[in-house]
Amino acid sequence: MYMLALSGVIDMNKKEKPEKYYTAEEAATLLKTDKNKILQLLREQKIFNSENIPFGKYRVQGLFVISQTPYTVPSTGMKRTVAKTMITKKGVQWIANLLNLHSNKKEKSIKEKKRQSDSDYYQKKKNEKRSWKLTLSTPWTKSHEPNH
Repeated sequence: MYMLALSGVIDMNKKEKPEKYYTAEEAATLLKTDKNKILQLLREQKIFNSENIPFGKYRVQGLFVISQTPYTVPSTGMKRTVAKTMITKKGVQWIANLLNLHSNKKEKSIKEKKRQSDSDYYQKKKNEKRSWKLTLSTPWTKSHEPNH
């Protein structure tokens, strides 16, 4: 197994112990969230492409590495390489911060919508009271006098 890194490909079979890399499932477990939520957020933020591969600038920052595993298609015998995104320890922390930012923005948006709807509600009630007061304070005219 090989890892694509800043300077190329890292041979994972070497004796020296490499940095720990996490799959999206493992990172989601560490962050107490859902794997799909993480992947969707990373795609929405244009960090991952549609195939969940991080764009180069995020790999260069040391947040993600690409694991490339050779694979032989059984029916044809053709050799392929399967790429899988792995998340570094630094990347897991970075994603945690991103999730917190996203969550805070969502909470602010919900609070702002509630505040706006409350404001709209009270403004509507205030206008209703005004119109009621206007109808009560309108002086009687001859056309409004009761017939005796």
